[in-house]
Amino acid sequence: PRHARFCFFGTRLRKTCSDRRRHSSAHTRARVSLRVSSRIATLAPVVSAAATGRFALLHRVVAVSASGRLPAGATSHVACVTSLSPRRDRSASAHVSSRAGAFARAETRTRRAGVALAASRAAFGAFAAGASADSGAPEAGSSDASATMTSATTRVVVWFRNDLRLADNYVIKRAEALAAADPNVEVLPVYCFDPRFFERSAWGSPKTGGHRARFQFQCVADLQKNLRLIGSDLLVVVGKPEEVIAPLVLGDGKTTVVLTQEETSSEEHAVDRAVAAAVRAASSGAGAKTSGLTKIWGSTLYHRDDLPYDQRTLSDLPDGFTPFRNKVESKASVRDPVPPPAKGALPLARGVAGLGDPMPPLDALPFADPADLSVAKQPVHAKSVLPFEGGERAALARVQYYVWESEKIATYFETRNGMLGGDYSSKLAPWLAHGCVSPRHVVSEVRRFERERVENKSTYWLIFELIWRDFYKFFAVKHGDAIFRAGGIAKGGSKQKWRRDDAALEAWKNGATGFPLVDANMRELKETGFMSNRGRQNVASWLALDARVDWRLGAEYFESTLIDYDCAANWGNWVAAAGMTGGRVNRFNIAKQTKDYDPDGEYVKHWIPELKDVPGRFCADPRQMPADVAANAKCVVGVDYPAPHKLPPSEFGGGGRGGGRGRGGRGGRGGARGGRGRGDRGSRGRGERASFRDDFREKSDAVSEKGTFRNADPSKRNDTGQNDWDCGACGADNFARRAACFRCGAERGAAGAGVGSGPVRVANRDADRSADRRDRDPRRDRLSERRDPRENRWDVSRESFSGVRTDANARDPIPAGCSRFYATCHPGLEEVVAAELRAFPIEALDVRPGASGVYFVGTKKTGVLANVWLRSAVRVLVELRHGWLDSTAPGGAAVYDFVRYAAPWPEVVPEATRATFSFESRVRSCSDVTSTKLAATRAKDAVCDALVDANGWRPPPPARGHASADVPLFLSLYRDEATLYRDMSGESLHRRGYRDAAIHRAALNESAAAGVLALAGWTEACAKARSSASSSSEGSSNAASSYVLPVLVDPMCGSGTLLVEAALIAGMVAPGLIRADASKRRNERDGVGTEFVDDGSGSFVPFQQTSYAFERWPDHDRALLDEALLQAEAIGADARKALRVAPTLIGNDAHGGALSLARRAAVAAGVDGMISFTQGDCGDLTHPALASAREAELEYFEKLEAEAGENFRENKKYGDGFVDLEKLGPVTARPGGGGVLVVSNPPWGKRLDVGGERDAEGQRRSAKRWGSNGADFGGEDDDDFFVDDFDDEIASEDADETTSAWHSLGAFFRRECAGATAHLLSGDAGATRPLKMRAKRKRVLGIGGVDCRLLEYRILPPKREKNLDELVREAREEEAI
Repeated sequence: PRHARFCFFGTRLRKTCSDRRRHSSAHTRARVSLRVSSRIATLAPVVSAAATGRFALLHRVVAVSASGRLPAGATSHVACVTSLSPRRDRSASAHVSSRAGAFARAETRTRRAGVALAASRAAFGAFAAGASADSGAPEAGSSDASATMTSATTRVVVWFRNDLRLADNYVIKRAEALAAADPNVEVLPVYCFDPRFFERSAWGSPKTGGHRARFQFQCVADLQKNLRLIGSDLLVVVGKPEEVIAPLVLGDGKTTVVLTQEETSSEEHAVDRAVAAAVRAASSGAGAKTSGLTKIWGSTLYHRDDLPYDQRTLSDLPDGFTPFRNKVESKASVRDPVPPPAKGALPLARGVAGLGDPMPPLDALPFADPADLSVAKQPVHAKSVLPFEGGERAALARVQYYVWESEKIATYFETRNGMLGGDYSSKLAPWLAHGCVSPRHVVSEVRRFERERVENKSTYWLIFELIWRDFYKFFAVKHGDAIFRAGGIAKGGSKQKWRRDDAALEAWKNGATGFPLVDANMRELKETGFMSNRGRQNVASWLALDARVDWRLGAEYFESTLIDYDCAANWGNWVAAAGMTGGRVNRFNIAKQTKDYDPDGEYVKHWIPELKDVPGRFCADPRQMPADVAANAKCVVGVDYPAPHKLPPSEFGGGGRGGGRGRGGRGGRGGARGGRGRGDRGSRGRGERASFRDDFREKSDAVSEKGTFRNADPSKRNDTGQNDWDCGACGADNFARRAACFRCGAERGAAGAGVGSGPVRVANRDADRSADRRDRDPRRDRLSERRDPRENRWDVSRESFSGVRTDANARDPIPAGCSRFYATCHPGLEEVVAAELRAFPIEALDVRPGASGVYFVGTKKTGVLANVWLRSAVRVLVELRHGWLDSTAPGGAAVYDFVRYAAPWPEVVPEATRATFSFESRVRSCSDVTSTKLAATRAKDAVCDALVDANGWRPPPPARGHASADVPLFLSLYRDEATLYRDMSGESLHRRGYRDAAIHRAALNESAAAGVLALAGWTEACAKARSSASSSSEGSSNAASSYVLPVLVDPMCGSGTLLVEAALIAGMVAPGLIRADASKRRNERDGVGTEFVDDGSGSFVPFQQTSYAFERWPDHDRALLDEALLQAEAIGADARKALRVAPTLIGNDAHGGALSLARRAAVAAGVDGMISFTQGDCGDLTHPALASAREAELEYFEKLEAEAGENFRENKKYGDGFVDLEKLGPVTARPGGGGVLVVSNPPWGKRLDVGGERDAEGQRRSAKRWGSNGADFGGEDDDDFFVDDFDDEIASEDADETTSAWHSLGAFFRRECAGATAHLLSGDAGATRPLKMRAKRKRVLGIGGVDCRLLEYRILPPKREKNLDELVREAREEEAI
């Protein structure tokens, strides 16, 4: 230092170092102040040592007495501030004296006296790096103690586990601190090769295999070398830790402290308890002292103590990664790495047998399988992505290379999903798993790289992956043994029944599944002990979700084989890959993954020599190779390379968002986005980690006596109707109503019926596939066993085999004469549609809301009534066939096979009427089908081929799109479960027919408007009004039965859809009546016969529109529809007669064009006399009905006040004169009704016609288009009219207009709607802010593809004006105060 200041009882001595120039380059300064209570003379050696300046670069300045001890009662305080330039550490450290070791020991004496020391990281690094070999530290294994060392009274046993490093090791840091505080402390590092972690598991898999053992052995050997370099050593023993550590306890009243890193799983915790018990027992028997076992957390990036969660149990830790990451990144920080210990900082214990001995040989490790020993002795495989070598030095070298030398960290995000080569990812996982490098050190290097070179998404993404590692560590702490159970952490356990398929498991382990990407990755794992992250997701998905083998068997194999095995990360990722976390199930499409991440087959060919000559485009599925290509490649599937392993049908229903998003990552977080499922999950196991195997029974429910999955043949999994029959002559599948076969004419019940060999087919495009289908046709034998003729049904419903799926999710049988239906609707309106289906006159059976639709059961008449009466539904579909895709066939072929034999297509699409058909499809989370277009195309091909084979006739395409087809079909594919429907409605049911102008995307269509009104309570209020009117007409004296409809107001009515629907609901006018009248008017207006369409044979036939698609079906019964319409007219007439008083409906809008459209819609619907329209700003809206309602509200609340008495006046929650709105409820729920109900869809951005120019009157030109006739009624493109391309000026103008509109709406509420209930639809949360009101309730709706909210507001009741007496009383109260 340049100078040192010593203070002795107020006397200041200043000494300047004579060799200042020698140390000035180190920029080192130290200030030491010593306060001593007695015997200044004892501090003379301190002054002498500091005066020499020789030890100025030491990171600590030490005060000692001549005898080595401070006198009794003496106190000392040393404050050391050190500043070293990191870049000059090496040059500065060269001046460290050989007496550094002696001063380090002297430092411990002062620490014992209570000296507080502080050192910077740079100074510590300089000292540790610069300490020379002759510094006086004891040699490893030496039995001679230093002259200055006294006999140890405390032994610190450092028990290494998965923290095999010196740098940034909190356990080492604690031991160093204990040694620094007491000169009589000795440190004994120990590592045990625990035989329990080498033995076989309950199912025979070795817990530690050859590859992992070799890497682990290298890590321990490297740690021993590093400890010896700093004067310490490592005792390496093969044995149980409790048996090894207990004899190391000191006796004769001495103290033993055992330090170790805290682990996360139950097996490690069991060993901890055993060690603690053994240490306590040994100390008690020897009359010694012990603190037991001290566990120190240090394996994660974020320290457990720094987490913003419950520190003890982590019970509030989220089960999803994203909320965890967001919270820890914002509320926690990563601690700086701590430096490694200096030479001599860990005084080695003396006289311990085994210290100084070489490492035990690999042969000494207790391998459960002798083959693992031979694997461990072999060098790393030549094809390995890296020549992995264990140890801290190799780990730090890899960090240095990946971050600084190659700078691959800068492109990590783009390359991280690779599978071939050494640099596509950091490959730090093996060293992190064994603790050879800490995640904090990695992050510190990345942060330094970002400061000095570049910061981008790739540099962050490596930190992102380390946070994933943390998440699974803490996830394991929170859930404990649940991550080892069959059902994972799913609440209530999982119902998923896992299979015991030894053949599939062995094929998976050996890379012989017949799926090249899976096989290549598994062969890499078997040969090298390593696999890419992308590969792990795919192989886990195949085993757990495709083969349905218990996922824990795969996790155990990974535990045995992976060199980077980490208990929490491995089991956490597997439980997520198996879908057992209670969230979404991420099932991977193996073929698609191959094409995406190995398009040329380089990786597959690298590990599967059988495919080395196969063209890259066939590596995803070698079965697709033509015969000549396979011969040239010398790879015949089933001969040279395994045929795909036979997979069972998938039974995963998924949860949350179904298939998950395509966001690759750990544990199978990829996949296609899917919907909510109703599938099953596995059951929760019991007991400890290894006890999961007890969950298995001798035979799985899904396994037959011969060991094969029942109905594994896909052709047997297609569900057919219980009333259908098979022709004995040709095998054709016929509807129940047919008395003779549609193909060959054989009569039903003829000899051999039901046991035919299969339908006769002409040669298909693919002869091999056609022959394969013929081979699979023994399904007919199963069908013939369960025939039950029924009547009065659509002849299209199918029931599933009881053996196809487990009892938990087998579909219940339906009553005779019934079919299964599905009514689609807008998301959020499922319960509304379900209520409509249960109510009169539909009265459907087994009504069950689903996702964006409702399932129900009924007769043919039920389906017709649903189309006529449903207000909030979009379409009504009737089930044609339910079954499963062949998961072993290519996606397009599986769809083709299912649809081709789903129904007798010549009957469904008859040639006699020249019927047309079309397909729409929805695909979610299927194994090999990802495109809706592909599914629809292959389905069309299947139907066309069936018709050509039967009649030689191919139907023409529909004239006006899908809705105009005679037989519109809908195919739903979800997790390989296929359901084929006929669309009864054709055109969407929201097209009532009274609104035929062009409407843009965000407009509220008729079905959505009816649903919003139902949610607002209008439908229920109308039913109450009709019921009360009927009661009063029958002479009921119950006054409470009187109910008055509230005044319904839409202050921004636009095209008036809400008001028209409200009028139809009040009058109980069936939507089907409006639709039938509109269809009739269109045909009369256009003129029947003026338009012709091609009938497929070159001729043209006249085109006539119908109200519904089912009217054009060959099996349609016209009498049912006529009866339903007549019944609807009668019901509506009776309801309107019972209502007696017409409802008051008020509409307002600022745009004249919109009002013109609204009036036309009201006239077309026949309700124009029920709606009052006004034009102007809604803030200025007034109406006599509103004034009357306001007066009625005042009377109503005065009545409430009179009933409440004085307690009413004391209620200050809403101010004087207000009532508790919590108890009051919405206006539609009040006993007598009345009041004001506001229902509106105000502009919130997309509803405005952004981008349109204004005319001379200031209106947008597009407002005039609203009033124009649509050239094409009901054209599908009309609903999607929406202008996106607008400039900033127009966007700002529209934002101002939106804000102004909501301000006006708030003014209208306060002036005219006191005490009312308002329901407002909005797709933008920011748009509602000008209203300055808090929504009482929010409902989520999906309207026009936009995620919207239906907001319910309770507007405050009017204040009661105070009379003179009340004013006088208040004045007196104020005067008294």
